[in-house]
Amino acid sequence: MDLVRENIARHKIELFQGVASIEDPCTVRVSGGDGDSFRLRGKYILISTGSRPYRPAHVPFDGEYVYDSDSILRLKRIPSSLLVIGAGVIGSEYTTVFAALGVPVTLVDGRERLLGVHIIGERACELIHIGQACIYFGGTIDFFIQNVFNFPTLSDVYKYAAYDGLANLQRARERQKN
Repeated sequence: MDLVRENIARHKIELFQGVASIEDPCTVRVSGGDGDSFRLRGKYILISTGSRPYRPAHVPFDGEYVYDSDSILRLKRIPSSLLVIGAGVIGSEYTTVFAALGVPVTLVDGRERLLGVHIIGERACELIHIGQACIYFGGTIDFFIQNVFNFPTLSDVYKYAAYDGLANLQRARERQKN
């Protein structure tokens, strides 16, 4: 959790803890544990409450060959290949991170169409909006490339994100040893 708080501080993100309720389309009331509450306003509200991996009883999660999206963070070495089941946001992120590390990855999903644009990095917001507009209006990959000429290539972004993730894993392991 310290790594998460460090990342939040580094990116100058305001963090409020409490129970949130939506009062109207632009207002959220946050109630703290001490009984106090306050309002936050914004044109857009993103509800992102977090989740836990689904672990069906018939799947042999063993921490050696079969992992979920949380337990994979405890890998002791980079795998020689990887099969990812589920092309949602988390599955897509792990797919791109491991591929950036040079791991041959196979992604399996039952949907006909993937969720859309998945990008990690400092300028991700701008790239996602351009990518979503390109998909929505039927644009081509050439249109996308022409409009992101001043951004690093996606492979570079994923590579840097993967290196950052590995450094975070190493720091976490070192803290656990101490």
